[in-house]
Amino acid sequence: MRGLLVKNKFIFNLFKKGILYYRFLKSISVITKSRTYEKSKFVKIIDINDRNHHCFFGYYNKRIFSMNDDFIIFHKVPKKKSHKSKIILLNLKTNEEKVVSETVAWNWQQGSMLQWLNNSNEEIIFNSYSDDIGYVTLKYNLNTEETETYNLPTYCLHNENDKFLSLNFQRLQKLALGYGYPIIDSLNELSEDGVWEYNTKTNSLKILISLLDVINFLGIKNAKSDSCYINHLEYIPNSDDFIFIFRTLNKDGLFYSRL
Repeated sequence: MRGLLVKNKFIFNLFKKGILYYRFLKSISVITKSRTYEKSKFVKIIDINDRNHHCFFGYYNKRIFSMNDDFIIFHKVPKKKSHKSKIILLNLKTNEEKVVSETVAWNWQQGSMLQWLNNSNEEIIFNSYSDDIGYVTLKYNLNTEETETYNLPTYCLHNENDKFLSLNFQRLQKLALGYGYPIIDSLNELSEDGVWEYNTKTNSLKILISLLDVINFLGIKNAKSDSCYINHLEYIPNSDDFIFIFRTLNKDGLFYSRL
């Protein structure tokens, strides 16, 4: 069954959409039931729904609340087919929304990696796209309304806010549809692609480990550029070490994962 789903993209996508639709119906049932609960004086419920937009936060491990709990950030995507997502800042005291920016560097699985800088009430980051550079990270300051650009997209932010890890979202779009971004150029060679680290203080970047390094470490033979990728990067808390998942596609169309 698994082999059939992987080999036939149409059946795989149909199967995946069926699961998502089932989860959607199940969530509606849960929400409907929850409305019968008594409201608590200790809990404030704020509805961010919009009749004309899909509203969602992003990936589960990204912080959406400012440190003082006065603001939240989320994505707002028009229900009419659109390739852009609005980045929204919501004031929880006044219930006022502000459109911070728009981005094409987003997906339904992980959003645009939208998040607050650690221990911050003023600065957020998210991924975007520049015609001159390609995929980038934007840092936005709520007080000054100024935006700073980093020349790589963010995957995960270091606890000290001084650096972040990045990978090739174009490779993800081709090999792990739903995790990448829509604009695709040619894929880099295995020795020139992998996990990157970007220093936000010096605006410098370096590759920490390449796909070729991983392939050689694992002893994989005859690996091709269009058959492997890295995903799910995460810094170890309070450390410069990190973990990731490396996946390869074999001749039968099946992916194998290594942590």
